[in-house]
Amino acid sequence: MALRYYRTFIDEVVTTENSKTEEKRACSMPPTGTCLEEECEEELRAQVACLAERAAHLEPLPRAVVKPVQMAGSRGHPDLCRRPCLHFAAGACLHGEECLYCHQPHPERAVTLDKRQRLLLGSLPEADLLEMLVLAFEAKLRGVAEPRAARIRAFLEVLERAAAAVPAGRRVALQGRLQVDQRKLQQKLQQLSLANLFGVTARVASAELATRSWEALENLRHLSDLL
Repeated sequence: MALRYYRTFIDEVVTTENSKTEEKRACSMPPTGTCLEEECEEELRAQVACLAERAAHLEPLPRAVVKPVQMAGSRGHPDLCRRPCLHFAAGACLHGEECLYCHQPHPERAVTLDKRQRLLLGSLPEADLLEMLVLAFEAKLRGVAEPRAARIRAFLEVLERAAAAVPAGRRVALQGRLQVDQRKLQQKLQQLSLANLFGVTARVASAELATRSWEALENLRHLSDLL
């Protein structure tokens, strides 16, 4: 490819198959407002003539890596984030990066406890409650890789110590319908996302465990930011 400068235009000189030379008019240089002196014209013609040769020796610039913007509510997506932002799904979220709800796609509806299950969970004796939470976190732990697993394991040990500290005899043997409901509740707890499971723990356990639960969840989200 050859380039030719002529009166503020840069033309591409193309040789066709028939050995005919054609000129393809390119963009004009910015107008100067006055006629250029012949000396300037010669200088510009010389500069344009060597552009193609200079371009052949240029190395491509490294492609910039653009890190996607992480919304506050999307941290740890998909298992540690908050629930989906309804306003973002409708194209009307005004909070941007500060939105406290997740802006990432959630193809499936999140598993949650229904009202009956929430009431049952809140009515359980402390020993039964902690045992169910321990089983739920143990089930979650089986599907998590390091280093997240270490953080979950540390919180699980906190739950186990709390369960061991409950005095003996504070357990109620459920019968009939309530026994079936408790079994379904255990299954549902194990299907919750990690974020929801930590949230449920914080809402139904003691104040100390609630604080430890929120801290563990925030630590996992922070870890996700670093990975």
